Amino acid sequence: MEDTTQEAVKILAQSEKDLATVVSQKELFYDQLENHIAKFRIACSNLFIIDLQTAVSQNADTRLWSAHGRVNSKFRSHLATLREQSAKKKYVERRKAEAIYEAFLKSSIRFYRAFIQRLAARFKDVPDIFNIAKGFGPVQLTADTPLDLANEQKLLLLRSCFATLIHLGDLSRYRETELPKKGRQRNWGPAIGYYDLAHRLIPADGLAFNQQAVISLAENDHFAAVYNLYQALTSEIRPGPARGNLELEFKKIRTRHARNESLFAIDSTSVDQELERDFLTYHARCYGDAEFPNHEDQCHKIVTALVQALKTRPYDSTAKKMCFINMAASHSAKQYASDEADSNPDLAMRWLLTSYKNLQDLNIHTFTLLLQLLVEELNPAISEQVGEMDEVSCIAHVTPLCRKILPHVRLYSLWLLSTAEFVHESKESIKHPGLDRLFDRYANALNILIKIFPLQKLPDCEHLLDEDHLILSSVAFSPEAKSRHTQGAGGNTKGRRSKGTDAKRPEVEMLMRIKDLVKDGLFLIKRKDSSGGKIIPLVFADMQFVRITSPSPPVGDGVESSIDSAIVYDSTVLSPNGSLQTTHPIARSPIGDLETMDGQPVGPMSTLSASNYPSSQFTAADLTRQFHQSLPAPPLPSPALAPYTKTLSLSSQSPFHPRPGGSIGSLSRPGTSRGTRPATPTGSGQTPLSGAIAFEQEIAQMHNNQNSSFPLDGFNAAVTPTSFYATSSSRDGFFRVNEPRQSQSPSWSSPANQTSGSSTEVPREAPRVSPFGAIGDSRPKSAKIPTRAQHG
Repeated sequence: MEDTTQEAVKILAQSEKDLATVVSQKELFYDQLENHIAKFRIACSNLFIIDLQTAVSQNADTRLWSAHGRVNSKFRSHLATLREQSAKKKYVERRKAEAIYEAFLKSSIRFYRAFIQRLAARFKDVPDIFNIAKGFGPVQLTADTPLDLANEQKLLLLRSCFATLIHLGDLSRYRETELPKKGRQRNWGPAIGYYDLAHRLIPADGLAFNQQAVISLAENDHFAAVYNLYQALTSEIRPGPARGNLELEFKKIRTRHARNESLFAIDSTSVDQELERDFLTYHARCYGDAEFPNHEDQCHKIVTALVQALKTRPYDSTAKKMCFINMAASHSAKQYASDEADSNPDLAMRWLLTSYKNLQDLNIHTFTLLLQLLVEELNPAISEQVGEMDEVSCIAHVTPLCRKILPHVRLYSLWLLSTAEFVHESKESIKHPGLDRLFDRYANALNILIKIFPLQKLPDCEHLLDEDHLILSSVAFSPEAKSRHTQGAGGNTKGRRSKGTDAKRPEVEMLMRIKDLVKDGLFLIKRKDSSGGKIIPLVFADMQFVRITSPSPPVGDGVESSIDSAIVYDSTVLSPNGSLQTTHPIARSPIGDLETMDGQPVGPMSTLSASNYPSSQFTAADLTRQFHQSLPAPPLPSPALAPYTKTLSLSSQSPFHPRPGGSIGSLSRPGTSRGTRPATPTGSGQTPLSGAIAFEQEIAQMHNNQNSSFPLDGFNAAVTPTSFYATSSSRDGFFRVNEPRQSQSPSWSSPANQTSGSSTEVPREAPRVSPFGAIGDSRPKSAKIPTRAQHG
């Protein structure tokens, strides 16, 4: 076995050397080139089959992708030269060169698809790869004996397959950018399809989003580019170029704004270009560390336009993307200030007082107006007899506008859970004038939900909702807060909703969101800061939320018992017969127990505290330094978090207690309202793409040790869009240094380290049969091509 491995390594090195010699020649002969690159591909594939560990240690896949990159760059340079000489009537030569280049791309794509299928046939106990391979076509067992792998080797295989899918997406993207067909729109479906498969394989890695941002910029869609870059930037494994790409993108937006140039393509499908332009400009100015004096007016203008769009336009994903960008941007600004706190405290302070503050003000204002809109929509229904309402009556109160608002409000509820403590600790240094108004609207909205809906009858959410997929692998939300929406009572990650059709599913999911909102509010009022004080100025008294305006409000025993009995988590307070378990409140002192209540959240909390400084001396620099010191070391990926709350007793003051005339029941219906929560499967009954769950926990730990073994950044210009953004100002498009319009050779630096973080078990769907057809098949002229990037 050892002799066979060493022989395979020698063949790999010799074939690489022969190919490099051919590529270095001034004239490129395709027949000779194809012969040598085919030998190199076979040598690399054989080494993976013979000895996976040796193939990884030899950087076989990185070296192979680098070779493809050099050939790719050679073709592009040649094509760029021919296009510049088009005035010399070299049309025939150019068309011939384009045909040869397209043949090279097709053969490369065919090889990488076959490579994944061969890995699937060889290593039978990695179902994630096998399911992806089946999407490319039937997986035929070969003479290679199937092997069982240790967990560490499975992780290496998953990373290699992930990189291969990224390469497939890049090759498909090159085909559209460098070989445009006259009279035909570009089809990004294959490229985005491969990127989507890569993200499903390892959701914690944000490289797929980084690559999709390149496609968005090729379509001149700046809004989608910013959205994808923030998804990459807030991923648990952040791609190295993401931050630099975002900076360059915002710089371009600011430049176009200063020149009064449009941010949209002529054929843009944006339904509200003015809103998107103002939104992107605001974020670009915040990111540029610019303290623009009219930011409050701009903030109000943006949010007002967003609310008006929700009122008057059909539902689309634009509002949800805007909300996510707001949250991710404020988190990124705070994280950047934390990173710079030691080396450059002045810069960190400026980021907190300008960029972070302005972005957080936008979040506060957006959440406030969304709550106000929800209150206005639900106000007419307050007079109903809550105890007598059934499922149909509850659904009737959820108007079409409420259905558009509730997902965004629930997303912002998670944001509040994640950021309330930091906002509270920094309130003396970073002033947010809209906070008081936000808590007024927040209390009012929760009170109306309590008055209208029988909360004890509403179904619990036992599967992931649409907005939950945004937060699963995002570090913009705290792990403890995410667990409330993405994990069940047992600590297992919730499953995707059932594929069964149910006409009432969207309406019933709205009832689940309503229950989650009230539960989040009840949980939040129990949160304490490091000195034992409340982090939000709300209490629960007499069946309603009340905002307190002084540190020690005069409250009675009823208030205390209401607070102590109000916290409810999932259905664990239900007795076996389905009725609520109630206890009598214990007599307590009026004020003392508000500071020493039982039922504190389980799990680590931030140790950031302003109490170490007098309020008049606690500056933003102190806050930045203390926040930086309080951050723990990046945690290693761990199993799914346990439930974030403790189950407490329930008294008659709880909004989840039966109302007079009401019975304990469930509004859940057969099928989709009670989605199953799959455990980690074994054997033949495995959930599709479930094999990666056990290995995502090791991704961050293994990443630094194995980063030189995977071609994620080996061919930097081909894999990441850093150089794609860095172009001459005279050019409107974004081109890489190794694109055909450039004559430079790409850099062959080794892969850069990527930031690792905690990983979350994410349920996955089995990849479907490839929706973008076999590689090399001609596209029918009658095929309709999407005008915007979409999943293929």
